Amino acid sequence: MGNNLKIIIQPDLTTTFDQWGFMLRVENGQLVNVEGLGGITQPEDCVPILHPDDHNVRWREFLWMHYTAVLLTLTEAVKTELVFQTCGGERRIRVAELTQQSTPIQTGDDGRLNIALYTPCTQGRTNITPEKVVAGGRESFTIQYVIGETGIVTGGGIYIFTPYSSWSSPDFDEHTVKLTRADGLPHNVVIETNLIPHSHSVFGFFYMIRVRTGSLQAGDVISIHYGAREGICVQTYPKDRVYFTVLVDTCASGIYYPLPYENTPYVKVCRGTPNRLRIVAPMVGRPGDMFVVRGLVLDGNYNPSNQGINNPIHLKIKLLRPISDQNVIELKTFTDNDGRFTFEHVQIAQAGYFALTVQSSGLTSASLVVKSGDSEKAGLYWGSLHGHSEMSDGEFGPEEYYRYGRDDGLVDFCSLTDHDWELFEHYRNRVKGGFSYIQQLAEKYNVPGHFVTFSAYEWMGINKVGHINVYYNNKRTDNPMYVGEVAILERTDADTPEKLVDIYKNRDDVLLIPHTSHGTTWPVYDSELMRLVEIYSCWGCSENHLSGASGARAGLEKGFEMGFIGGADSHHGSPGHTGKPSKYHCLPEREGFAVVYADDFTRNDIFKAMQARRCYATTGERILLEFSIGSYAMGQSVTVEPSRKLTVRGVSGGTKPMTRIELIRDGKSVAEGRVDALMGFLDETILPLPGKHYYYLRATQQDGERAWSSPIWLSV
Repeated sequence: MGNNLKIIIQPDLTTTFDQWGFMLRVENGQLVNVEGLGGITQPEDCVPILHPDDHNVRWREFLWMHYTAVLLTLTEAVKTELVFQTCGGERRIRVAELTQQSTPIQTGDDGRLNIALYTPCTQGRTNITPEKVVAGGRESFTIQYVIGETGIVTGGGIYIFTPYSSWSSPDFDEHTVKLTRADGLPHNVVIETNLIPHSHSVFGFFYMIRVRTGSLQAGDVISIHYGAREGICVQTYPKDRVYFTVLVDTCASGIYYPLPYENTPYVKVCRGTPNRLRIVAPMVGRPGDMFVVRGLVLDGNYNPSNQGINNPIHLKIKLLRPISDQNVIELKTFTDNDGRFTFEHVQIAQAGYFALTVQSSGLTSASLVVKSGDSEKAGLYWGSLHGHSEMSDGEFGPEEYYRYGRDDGLVDFCSLTDHDWELFEHYRNRVKGGFSYIQQLAEKYNVPGHFVTFSAYEWMGINKVGHINVYYNNKRTDNPMYVGEVAILERTDADTPEKLVDIYKNRDDVLLIPHTSHGTTWPVYDSELMRLVEIYSCWGCSENHLSGASGARAGLEKGFEMGFIGGADSHHGSPGHTGKPSKYHCLPEREGFAVVYADDFTRNDIFKAMQARRCYATTGERILLEFSIGSYAMGQSVTVEPSRKLTVRGVSGGTKPMTRIELIRDGKSVAEGRVDALMGFLDETILPLPGKHYYYLRATQQDGERAWSSPIWLSV
């Protein structure tokens, strides 16, 4: 064997993302190292990546979500060959024939990879103005790239990525890009400029600037006016550093090397000014119980403003049912310096449904409907069970994720469900401990009676089998994680949902909750493990179908007895945010809530309630929902007498006026109740039908927000 040699592989970004995957075999040589260059989802210059053995690399197209290039280190012999297998067929490349000029490989009808000897030249620096913007605002930016010492020759160029697709599409015309010589003199350099959408939907655009005639010299400046005409809509959540990734080809090699992040421009996205209020309170209780109402001052995009206000916060508690025009309680308090407020020792003395409304001058008010009843025993708890951090393709660290859910999202229970393959394979995650680290944090932040957490991960299936979130109900920090079919390089423990179900079979401390927004063929069902389905997330509602894919009803029609929860699949690292802050435009909706009737505020009680399907889903609003048929509560499956009439009862209490409350039977609306302001009521008498049928309640507010109860199954 000879000396170590470094080879870079990079997709042609103007071609199709789905065709960039490859299998690589090294013949007559040996792999020493595999590294990802130019991190995109996370700002990383160079990251070691696991590879299965000394001769093979499996590089699925999904990995290009994270890196702009892959760097191979191998020992070279005279006859070393790289054998690429792609959807375009097999291609052999002799390493001895590689130079710094790229060798292209066609990977399909519209896919291409470029391969070259690694000879980086990433000189130059970039700056951006303004450096600080407000979340959700509209801004125009100037990005300047100052050419480094080696210049850029004819045929070379620059790629500058705009931020993720949650930013609006930039405008572009002949005045968008400008060249200024270092000496200020006129020039005869011809540059070609284009604005190209990244072929993967989660990303934004990139400016492609190529030198067609002449060359750029050290100190020359390329200026881009980003959003010059109408401005750019900035992402709706705050972050200290949002990078504009820069790639440079100084010598017309065909390889665009990522600029080190220390030389990469970024902007700080700040919270907005106070705009609205948020409150939480126990929504089910008994007359005379003392409780606390907590709240936050938010900006216009539902971010905590972290600013106090001078005006007082007023709480009004009004009896809705039985009907009364009298306000039961009026209280007043003030925020602290961070915009938080609390009403202590609140008490409702009588039974009924009540509206809690907080108001302050100049801010949008917030309301909740709560129930006070003599027979109420279970509490109602609000959770965010499906979200991602920077340990997969989300924002912020896992600890920030849990702190946000507890302190800002004001949720009662929470899970972090980072992707299986990323937890296992990403170097930054392995050095922290991978899934074990996630479990340690779940234990650290779990405080019964205050904030409940579950260890969890997202199993990634493909080919329309869907994704499944796996939840543990124990205190262990060494629960196993089984990697699905999307694993990139090394390990596949359960490449089908059937295998995943078989692994966990007979476990009473595990729940497998399908996430159907990516579609599923419902290939497998286990009545003990798969008690629930995620009917709503940031992808939208999958009650029936989403983007043509089978949803929750398709599983119910197969006879699967699954209750409903709302999820998030949020990638902004802010569980309970419930605005529309997503990192990616392909997640256009608010995050939802999983709402659980549990006997106590503990991990075990909430988990057991989910197993019993005593839960429902909302689209992100704290809508009160009650549903029963006779003496049977949501989630139950029972056999009834065919001649016995049963009373269906449904109640909804909204944060905005209710417009509809419906009884759904076997996927069709069969009865509609009455609505009155914040309340909805459904009272119906039914005669059970022959066979087995499912019923559930669906409630809709004036603003379009919805809630779905878990079904009740009646068999005759």
